[in-house]
Amino acid sequence: GVAATLRGEPEAVASQRAYDSLLQGLLACRQKTPMALALSEEDCRGSSDRAGQPWEAVALQELFVWAEDQHSCGGFCRDGPPLFALPEGTVDDFNKGDFRGACFEPLVEEVRALASTACWLLLTLGTFLLAPLCCSCWLACAPPPAWRDDYVHRPEELRWTRLPQDPEEVDEAEED
Repeated sequence: GVAATLRGEPEAVASQRAYDSLLQGLLACRQKTPMALALSEEDCRGSSDRAGQPWEAVALQELFVWAEDQHSCGGFCRDGPPLFALPEGTVDDFNKGDFRGACFEPLVEEVRALASTACWLLLTLGTFLLAPLCCSCWLACAPPPAWRDDYVHRPEELRWTRLPQDPEEVDEAEED
């Protein structure tokens, strides 16, 4: 059967099995309602796959709705007919059984593009951390300051300025 022909990553196999379950639900729905274009609450309520699982209970249903709408695909690992007739207006009674390209490739391309963008963003933000890192290394590794023979502090540089502590002293300092 289908389980014997599927090989690959467990997530991909589980996704294809979820699609197969939804497809079986759609085919059962079309046996009861031949005019049904897609899996929908009004046309296919109560339809289930061969194992008796209702199509509404399939965990990856939202993924297939989104992928079919965004990429006009069908199936997951293998080409298949559209389940939800998305995007709107592209499926009619004549082409509802036509196969579309598998959803796996456009989904992987989208993940790859998002991952590439995230990597470039992290690298760009990382360069902003490079300057403080270099400065801190320079401060940690720089030799201690040395006395310069030709430099003398002026007397006003060595004088301490007392800051007022009481509110009354602040008022007196402002008057001076």
